[in-house]
Amino acid sequence: MIRMPVPLTRKYQVLVTNCSSVWLDKVLHNWVREKKWERD
Repeated sequence: MIRMPVPLTRKYQVLVTNCSSVWLDKVLHNWVREKKWERD
């Protein structure tokens, strides 16, 4: 699990996760679809 402060811009999410923005978008989309994305 990765905890990030909200709101965190896409630019900083990419830096924290050390990946490309395209990859991050794909992964986040899959997590939302599979209900693995939690936001509190």
